[in-house]
Amino acid sequence: MQLANDTTAFIVDLISLRDKPALDAMFGRIFQSKKTTVIGFGFDADRAQFNKFVPNMKFLMHIENFIDAQPLYKYIFADWQQQGGSSLAAVCERLFKQKLCKGEQMSNWENRRLRHSQEHYAALDAWILPQVMEQLHACASYNGKEPARADRMFSQLRRTIKGGNKQTEE
Repeated sequence: MQLANDTTAFIVDLISLRDKPALDAMFGRIFQSKKTTVIGFGFDADRAQFNKFVPNMKFLMHIENFIDAQPLYKYIFADWQQQGGSSLAAVCERLFKQKLCKGEQMSNWENRRLRHSQEHYAALDAWILPQVMEQLHACASYNGKEPARADRMFSQLRRTIKGGNKQTEE
């Protein structure tokens, strides 16, 4: 699992640490905090992988403040299908005019120790998401989306995940 803010990225080997209740409890406190915003990208697929490989970890069952950047990108850029799709790599290329290296995406993540290139890929994958959200917010008004409407869209996409189910905030 990767965690990041705008300056630092952390990689946590949940497969090796999957039977550590203290780690699950610590992440539960972080993810359930109203002060924490969890940004995902196509997060439902990630959650399916978590459930498969770390079924004892329950911290993802409740995320207080969650937003998935992919639907927001699709809302702001209605032409996303004609412009390379909505993968994180396509989004980064469009927003930042730079390619996001995805060479390690399909590598074997179950082997330990991870290669440096895998660690770099994982850290970058997490670190880029706050930058993507910032850029999407800035792009909203440039693409004919009124800032107030874009802010409402951000609020509508923000949701709470409880018991593994998504719930939109009221």
